Amino acid sequence: MSNISPSTQPQQDKFPLINPRHSGFGQEWTIIGYFLGYFRRKQVKSTFILFYAVLAVVLWSYIPQAPRLFELDAAGKVVLNQPNCASFSPAERMIFLLLDSQQLWGAFLLFGLLPMFFVKFLFREKLSDYGFSTGILYRVRNLTLIFVPLSILVTWLSGESVHYFSTYPYNPWILGGNSSIVEGRAFLMIYFVMYALLYYVSWEFFFRGFLQLGTERSVGCFNAILIGTAFSTLAHLGPHPMVETLGAIGGGILWGFFVYRSRSILPSLLMHATLGIGLDFFLLYNFL
Repeated sequence: MSNISPSTQPQQDKFPLINPRHSGFGQEWTIIGYFLGYFRRKQVKSTFILFYAVLAVVLWSYIPQAPRLFELDAAGKVVLNQPNCASFSPAERMIFLLLDSQQLWGAFLLFGLLPMFFVKFLFREKLSDYGFSTGILYRVRNLTLIFVPLSILVTWLSGESVHYFSTYPYNPWILGGNSSIVEGRAFLMIYFVMYALLYYVSWEFFFRGFLQLGTERSVGCFNAILIGTAFSTLAHLGPHPMVETLGAIGGGILWGFFVYRSRSILPSLLMHATLGIGLDFFLLYNFL
């Protein structure tokens, strides 16, 4: 029978850290092993996610913007701010298209690449746990079939408004320096693919996956939706029209609920990308 009283028995750590000897770093890397072990604690992980979200959104707001394609003159007439490209080859125009897409590259780095790195190598979790998967497929399918057509309708109605000129399209080389959709269709298609993959996949992974699903266990489902909505709305401040920023509140809550129900960012990604790409297309269609 043991003579050690319960009060003197060693207490088990309520939040055990990873054993440094089994952390993959060896005994000499004990400090790193213990540091990484903190990310097994869901509260500390959520704190890190929220801290990075503040940093990422602030940095995002300071990314330089390329000149906009459309402008309004003093008389309120639409003016095409087309780059002078008569002496440029198609290859040079493509380089300008890539270089003037700094907001797309910035979103890819801040909202996509770095958060995915944190999930895989810092948290050592699966991207699918953060919505980067097809999720509950039948719910994804139903939400997409219902709401993507509505998104197209919204962009068709919004594409006649000049209030979006200060924001969209992001890149003046969207048509490769051409003055019509037909002439610049190759550049337009390349830009839209970049827009969807670099910008919208990163945006939805960050706000609906990394932020929302990453903090869900700590703060609860609804609060996690509000956190993702708050940060995504703040990211709209600046050149975006007020109606769009206010719409980001309702859209963030709605898409956050879709992600919660489907366990996938796919519904919000398809709807958001449809809105953004569709708005660019209808602005070009209506004002060129």
